[in-house]
Amino acid sequence: MITGDLGTSQVVPAHYFEEYPKFVEFMDLYFKFIYRDRGELPKSMLEELSVDEANKRGVGRVMQDQHASQSLEREFVPLLDVDGVPFLDENDRPLYVEKDWEEDINQWYDDLSFDKSQTDADGSVLGNIDDVRLIKLLKDIFAIRGTRHAMTLFFTIFFEVTPTIVYPRMVISKIDDNFVLDGDNTPRDDYYFQEFSYVIQMPITLTESQKGFLAFYKKYFHPAGFQMFVEATP
Repeated sequence: MITGDLGTSQVVPAHYFEEYPKFVEFMDLYFKFIYRDRGELPKSMLEELSVDEANKRGVGRVMQDQHASQSLEREFVPLLDVDGVPFLDENDRPLYVEKDWEEDINQWYDDLSFDKSQTDADGSVLGNIDDVRLIKLLKDIFAIRGTRHAMTLFFTIFFEVTPTIVYPRMVISKIDDNFVLDGDNTPRDDYYFQEFSYVIQMPITLTESQKGFLAFYKKYFHPAGFQMFVEATP
């Protein structure tokens, strides 16, 4: 994988340096340009760019930073011995291995105060959690939080039922132009029956572990300013 930190010269076959030196030089410059930060270009390249372009960060660097915060994308780091010295190949180039995300995963859980070892009401462990899959899934749902689709996804996945999303505002009485009540003649109470409330209806009785997921939903996915209700349906 070629990035701004792991350039072409570190990954192409050794014979390329002798047989295709211009190719290696071009690819190195190209990826330095793509993964550049502000002011990280050679003077000769800066002279060919406008002021605005020279001050921009490379698209590769921007995308890399977007995934840097616990995104768990594949990342390669130097392989070190017990003394912290990089291992080298026969051409004296450092060897790279895929990064171990365990420390980052634990930090992600700690930051969210999320208990990895979910248990059922009787205290039995529900099972091992696929950390990478769970974090990526929650990040995707978080990106669309507040929408009906996000609510449906969250409760379908973590509660194993398809919820019914109800908006009480749809049945509140309103007076039309003829001063006639429309709707179901349900008065507004500014609590359940209001414009900013919604109801999650599910045909289950919540277990202790599901109550934990519900608290997690309210803390991180519930849209601010809305009143949420959860109802068990037959």
